[in-house]
Amino acid sequence: MEKENRGRNIEDLKELLLQKTYKNKTTGEETRLHKYEASKFIDLMSLTSDPEEAVCLIPSLEGRFSNEDIGEILEFVKRCMRNFT
Repeated sequence: MEKENRGRNIEDLKELLLQKTYKNKTTGEETRLHKYEASKFIDLMSLTSDPEEAVCLIPSLEGRFSNEDIGEILEFVKRCMRNFT
């Protein structure tokens, strides 16, 4: 049952990540994470919380999100993951 709840919590977290908008640092337009990117941010939490490493592991973030936005996403995911355990 605990594993099932954790899976549900991770899916809820992924949905929250997909809903949030960020301003594209190049065009000024609003942008959102793609499903793949949201999943990778959750995977990253076991490895790192460094924006530069996140861009290396998720190249599609480069140019779309600032390091500040990426850091904010990483901190948000980290807080949520702590609440799940």
